Amino acid sequence: MSNYMAEKVPCDECGGEMARGTRKMTITYQGLESPQFEMPGYYCPSCEEGFVTGTDMKMSDYQLNLLKARAQNLMLPEEIKKARRKLGLTQREAGAILGGGPSAFGEYEKARRLPSQAICSVLRVLDMNPDALELLRRVYLVHERERTVPPPIRVHKPSERKTYAPTHNNERSAIV
Repeated sequence: MSNYMAEKVPCDECGGEMARGTRKMTITYQGLESPQFEMPGYYCPSCEEGFVTGTDMKMSDYQLNLLKARAQNLMLPEEIKKARRKLGLTQREAGAILGGGPSAFGEYEKARRLPSQAICSVLRVLDMNPDALELLRRVYLVHERERTVPPPIRVHKPSERKTYAPTHNNERSAIV
């Protein structure tokens, strides 16, 4: 099935023709209001009815995430990008060293996903003290090394081995 929709569709409300277009819209969140933006969708010129597709919703999702970031005192996408670039990190490096995963910073910088308060706090500290990044790099490298080194294999002496016997409820209990 194709994602394609016709440029004009029938209006369920009045029977007229809805056409692709935009409408001016604002969003309110926790007392904050977004700037006015153009919301794409299908709109009926006769009765003003409209509907939007999932792709159209990306515009309102973007505006809502900006409002949520402001309401929760999180860094805005352009602030995150500026701080990351000031530190000389790629998006992948930032996601690995600071947390969030390989694509997190791309998502933060496009307002597709909100950063955590912890990520914002670390970025703000690093913005004030970029030298602290070296410490975080060392911590990251130690963690990576520990993750890739397999745990040592422990060989049990015959006297340390446990023998198991069935119990009344078919669970195994150790006989030491």
